[in-house]
Amino acid sequence: MSGYWESDFVDPPLYQHNSTRQPHANAMSNMYSGSRPSWWSQGAGNIDMHDFVMHNPILQDAPHYSFTGNPMKPLEEHILRGAEFDSSARDPPPQCHPGTRLSIMGRIQRFLDDGGRERRLLWLVGPAGVGKSAIMQTLAETASNVILGASLFFAVNQRDDPSKVLPTLAYQIATKYPPYREFILQGITLDPLLPQKSLKILFNKFFVEPFVQCRIYHGPLPLLIVIDGLDGCKGESKQREILGLISYFCLAYPTAPLIWVISSRSEPQITMFLSLPRAAPSYVKEEVVIDSDEACRDVEHYLRSSFEIIRTKYLVTSLFSRWPADSDFCKIAASSTGLFAFASTVIRHVDDPAGGNPVFQLQQVLNVIDYSQSRWGEGRPHPLAGLDALYGYILSLIPLDVLPTAKRMLLSTMRGSFLYTFGIQCNFLGMSPDVAYGSLHRLHSVLRIYPPDQAFVQGSGLWPHHKSFRDYLRDPARSTLFADADHEARMLELQCMVRVMKDIPDGELLSPL
Repeated sequence: MSGYWESDFVDPPLYQHNSTRQPHANAMSNMYSGSRPSWWSQGAGNIDMHDFVMHNPILQDAPHYSFTGNPMKPLEEHILRGAEFDSSARDPPPQCHPGTRLSIMGRIQRFLDDGGRERRLLWLVGPAGVGKSAIMQTLAETASNVILGASLFFAVNQRDDPSKVLPTLAYQIATKYPPYREFILQGITLDPLLPQKSLKILFNKFFVEPFVQCRIYHGPLPLLIVIDGLDGCKGESKQREILGLISYFCLAYPTAPLIWVISSRSEPQITMFLSLPRAAPSYVKEEVVIDSDEACRDVEHYLRSSFEIIRTKYLVTSLFSRWPADSDFCKIAASSTGLFAFASTVIRHVDDPAGGNPVFQLQQVLNVIDYSQSRWGEGRPHPLAGLDALYGYILSLIPLDVLPTAKRMLLSTMRGSFLYTFGIQCNFLGMSPDVAYGSLHRLHSVLRIYPPDQAFVQGSGLWPHHKSFRDYLRDPARSTLFADADHEARMLELQCMVRVMKDIPDGELLSPL
């Protein structure tokens, strides 16, 4: 990366700056007048932005339009469905357990409260399994001194299309703020293909022009935009492009009425971009450390309250005045090392009604921990050793006679074509419901499995409770279930497509709809 924003994925906004609001910093003063600061052209090749300058954009003085039918439909067709924080597709969403993550939520809220802030982007970063999505969900639900404008929760192979990111955010803002809705609809009326434009053009049309140039927002509080799991967006270059557009906007217009909170893992393409000296002034970093004192306390609090719920829920555990024993609890808490993915998997396994005996199921977890420690020793550097051992044990519970079927079901979670509904998933696999449910009987602690009466509900496709489980299956160094899970998933998808095509009667493919 030789320039501030890489020239192959981010160019300056495509209009002439004529707002009375001045960009931040001297480097921005001539950004939109046809000349570029010296650092912009470094590594920019022969790109000349003069051809793209718009003088007196028509949307600034556009007349009032009236719309009939569903005016939002052209934009609605280009959104990531189920990505918003309150979508039924994510129900129940991950949430911070009451009494946990108080410190980090407090720091984020103070960032939102700071009316004199110079930076309008907060980057929440941490490894898989530490609870970033739960923090972002709680933020979207409870943030104060801001108005939630939009929220987007990525999901790999499900909600990951980069071309739909900005339309999704714009659609949500438009449903809440009528002046913005009319502004967007005017743009789509003038150019019906607007939602299909490049990310750069969409960002200008959806954010720069309305909020900076035309200043259509007059709300009492800034708009908060929450984006969770940016590393789950398809394509590393697109991740950088989205991040580049947002960080550029925050630097150029620090008084614009938008505040962005973005979470991701510390993937190289993201950390390298944000580590650039000229990018650093655009954001505040909030790191979720896997084994910090705060994380360990929060996980311990979650475990205690969850075990107490289980104790009072089952007859066999209600006989104990205190359960589990202190030594057993400490062993589990220590093995969690602040990793919520481990703690929540333990609770789901112990509370799994398919096992029938939470006391026995707790002992199974303790045995896994003992085995893991004896195998790897105290000095093993891999922070996910305990989680890997637990995942491996849960998979070992699958009966051998249904293991091939279970593996097909697991592979289907890695390809987007399988994920519409559980019923369609089974049909595509050529599998009857009883066979599918039978193969998944012992996997409720790691997979979200809808009951038969909801098998054809939109969003009911088989899906891991936590993406760390899919990471585990994909890594042959951690899991021996698949030699190459992604390749096997692609082959399974191809086989299913061939089978479906063979089942279609001759000539039906050419029949009119």
